[in-house]
Amino acid sequence: MNTVGNLQKVYKSNHDIIRDHIYLRVFPPKPKRIPPPSVLRQTEKSVLFDELRMNRKIMANFRYNDGEALTQFGDLTKSDYDRIKAIEDKCKEFRKTGNLELMVDIGNYAEIEFVESRHPLKHFRAQDDSKHCEVKEIRR
Repeated sequence: MNTVGNLQKVYKSNHDIIRDHIYLRVFPPKPKRIPPPSVLRQTEKSVLFDELRMNRKIMANFRYNDGEALTQFGDLTKSDYDRIKAIEDKCKEFRKTGNLELMVDIGNYAEIEFVESRHPLKHFRAQDDSKHCEVKEIRR
């Protein structure tokens, strides 16, 4: 293609610019309608997921408690269990098996790590402008 043809692809003509302007005046884009936070608090959660996580935390106290009072978050006498490694292992296993129970376990490990983290650089800094999630095609 010649140079003029290449420039036409890069730059819009005055006619195209005016047409686009008129089109946007006649057919303005519809604004996003986001529900209020009170509605989002009810819809952006899974009651089943939370219930399954809590059931497993209760059962863990029966299984692993040595008969003393139930342990609480922040109990520094708990063993030094590598929850991050456990999360990584559970993720690998989930990729192989698809067993959703592993996601429940990961949620519990993540919650406990959040509350009881002993990481030397632990901190909380919201990163709204960072990349949150990468969407990939799911193969079936």
